[in-house]
Amino acid sequence: MLGGCSVTAGHLLGKPKADTDKTAISGKVVEVCPTAGCWFRIKTDKGIVRIELKNAGFVATGIPVGTDVQAWGTTNAKTRDLEANGLSYQ
Repeated sequence: MLGGCSVTAGHLLGKPKADTDKTAISGKVVEVCPTAGCWFRIKTDKGIVRIELKNAGFVATGIPVGTDVQAWGTTNAKTRDLEANGLSYQ
């Protein structure tokens, strides 16, 4: 788990003006990339957030829809995705 997070799901879903490090978001998986598991979407209390795993070094193929997860990484201000470099779930 990442401490000192600087961005919330509400901010990410709004209009971030710049990329931000140290972002952590928690929610329930609602969709997983059907081809390679290179992204997934989670539902937070503020809305749906896309978690990009392309550069993370792992994929989400083994995470079932409905799983509670926490992902952390860098906010992409242009796409409003979280470019993850870490993930935890049970």
